[in-house]
Amino acid sequence: MDLKDYIPLKGSDSNFWYRAKLNLISFLLRNIDNKSGNAKILDLGCGTGFEIDELLRFGDVSALDISKEALDRIEARPGLTLLCADIEKHCLEKDKYDCVCCFDLLEHLKEDGQALKNIFNSLKKGGFLVFTVPAFPSLYSSHDLALGHYRRYSRKEIRGKVKAAGFTINKTGYWNFIFFIFEAAVRILKNLFLVRLLGKKKFNSDMASYPKVINSFLFSILNLEVVLIRNKFTFPFGLTIYGIAKK
Repeated sequence: MDLKDYIPLKGSDSNFWYRAKLNLISFLLRNIDNKSGNAKILDLGCGTGFEIDELLRFGDVSALDISKEALDRIEARPGLTLLCADIEKHCLEKDKYDCVCCFDLLEHLKEDGQALKNIFNSLKKGGFLVFTVPAFPSLYSSHDLALGHYRRYSRKEIRGKVKAAGFTINKTGYWNFIFFIFEAAVRILKNLFLVRLLGKKKFNSDMASYPKVINSFLFSILNLEVVLIRNKFTFPFGLTIYGIAKK
C-alpha cells in the first residue's frame, strides 16, 4: 500500500469508513478475555497508526509495519514500541504477546497461511488473534489492485486458514452490509470496463474525501452496524469479515 492510502487514517475528521471501523475494532478488543489493561499487544500492518490509541487502552503496544515512512508519522507515546519489518520475512518472538491484531493485513501477504503460523507462535497460550479482511473473492477489483491485495476472502476460506494455523475460532461475522450492494456494483462495473475492456493497468483506491456533512451522515449509517453487532445482530454478508481466534 502506498503512503497516500495511509494518510486518511489520521484525524477525527477522517473518512467515515475508518472512523466506523475504529469502533468495530474497539468492540472486538472488548470481546477478548484479557481485560486487565496491561496486555502485550502486537499491531501488524499498523500503517500510520489510526487504531493505536484504542489499542493502548488495553495494554502496551508493539506496532509493526514494512513502511518506515508510515511509521515516522506515528507520534511517540508511553507504552508504544515501533517496529519496521516485513512480517513475511520477520520471525516474531515466540510466546510473547497476549493479543495480535491484523486489521486488513492478511490480504496484502502472498503467504498468508505462513504468516498466521508465525502469529500463532508469537502468542502466549490463551492469547488472541483479532482480524479483519475484505470479503467475497468475486468482488476482487481495481480497488484491490490499487491497494496491493492478493485476494479477498470467503468466510469459509479465512476460517479454514486460521484453524489450519492452530487457532480455535471464537467469532466471525460480516460488517459493511448497508453499502454492500452499491459498492459491489461499482467495483464489478469498474472491473469490467477498466480492466477487461480498456485494459487499464494502473488503478486508484475507491476511498475518497467527502464534505463534512456527508462524511458524518455516512459514518452514522455505517456505525449503526457496529451498534447492531454489539447487540448480537449478525449480518448475512458484507464487504468486511471480522473475527476473533484463540491459541
